[in-house]
Amino acid sequence: MAGTASVSRKGFPAPGLGLVGLMAVAACVASVGAVNASMMIGMQWHGDFGTALATSQFAGIVLQNNFNVLSPSTAETSVPLINSQGNPSGVNITYAKFGNNYSTGTGSTTGNDGLLVSSDAKTSGGSGGTTQSFTLNDVPMGNYELIAYTLNNGSTTNGTTVVGQYTATDTQGYSQSYYDLNQQPAAWDSGYSSATGPDWIQGNYSTETAAAAATAQNYVQFVGLDLPVAGSITVTETWAGISTSNGPAFNGFQLILVPEPAALAVVLLGGLGILLLPRRQRAGRPDGLRGAIFAKTTQLQHQGGFHEQTQ
Repeated sequence: MAGTASVSRKGFPAPGLGLVGLMAVAACVASVGAVNASMMIGMQWHGDFGTALATSQFAGIVLQNNFNVLSPSTAETSVPLINSQGNPSGVNITYAKFGNNYSTGTGSTTGNDGLLVSSDAKTSGGSGGTTQSFTLNDVPMGNYELIAYTLNNGSTTNGTTVVGQYTATDTQGYSQSYYDLNQQPAAWDSGYSSATGPDWIQGNYSTETAAAAATAQNYVQFVGLDLPVAGSITVTETWAGISTSNGPAFNGFQLILVPEPAALAVVLLGGLGILLLPRRQRAGRPDGLRGAIFAKTTQLQHQGGFHEQTQ
């Protein structure tokens, strides 16, 4: 797969739906949001550098708060993780000490997303082939997406061409591997807008040459990580041979449970049922309900995390 994707967050609902349409959308948003939020886990690497996210701060391509904050400078075994609702997820993480940890220089001037990528965790010094990984254990059965953030502190003094190979493998033996030309802070800053947020650029390239020739990227997305029973997911970064003297980076990740088709069908049928309610049942609704639905859908958008991709 070769290509990039800019990701934007767009609010619900669209204008002109009418009160009943708004109610249907709100019902769908509430149902899907609840499914996503129940198993959405965010983690930020934060060691000696950068700024840690507070639990109240929302960030990420799929908006969430309650990020787990862990240091890459210390090896950890079976550390329990909370989900985006702040509750125990049942999932734990294990990893060896990372070789290097630096500040990317991003921060509050580029919003909470700037804080999320303000610290990077890297492989040890060396050359092509050096690896670093983390493993998520006791992941409940389900189909998952995993987003790994890849902003690199690299500068002209330690190498501007940093291509990492990022691989995700689950306990069923299914593996995906992509190349990413790590974006650097100057490009992140120039792509940031106070109105629309950062310019998210996907790095899912099939070869390191293709990644190196493209606009620098700041995340890799793995899809279809399907666990028929509870299991583990391991994500590895590998120093690709084309890189200069600076290793590839992790800033953190998001693990997201994807609703099964049957669950989505129930949600859609529920929304359709609301749309087909007889008009007499809709009469006399107070105008204030419209504002309440807008407020609720906005709140659920932030809690459940909705995003739209444009290839």
